[in-house]
Amino acid sequence: SSSEGGSTEKVTISDNVYKIDSTKGIAVFIKPKKSSVKKLTIPDTISYNGQEFKVTGISEKACYGLSKLTQVTIGGNVEDIGKSAFCDCSSLKKVTIKTDKLSRSGFGQGCFKDTPDKVTYKLPDSKKKDYKKWLVKEGEASEKAKYK
Repeated sequence: SSSEGGSTEKVTISDNVYKIDSTKGIAVFIKPKKSSVKKLTIPDTISYNGQEFKVTGISEKACYGLSKLTQVTIGGNVEDIGKSAFCDCSSLKKVTIKTDKLSRSGFGQGCFKDTPDKVTYKLPDSKKKDYKKWLVKEGEASEKAKYK
């Protein structure tokens, strides 16, 4: 886009919608293109117009209420999961979090609220204890879920 001044634009790559910032070389995952998506991968990086972008964030309500979603993989550069990002994903079974860059404030309020007790969260070894705590406290994920 040739809009003066602004370096951000929305792009769709592999069925995911992102907001990219070509000055900073970063991207935020906005939402999947199709609300019927079953498996979602938020990659480490995306390429657009020959430039590589690190995917560093997941926007608020990115997958809110996506009832068919069963599996989510969160890539290695994500530093921020927006509020209610995966709230009310009632079919969720498996969440793989690859990033070790999330701090406590990176787990948006209720980001895994109203998700099933049977979800398995696969967490990076180095962060397992913290992430479990923050997923339940900040993310409002089920305490009964499995944290591996």
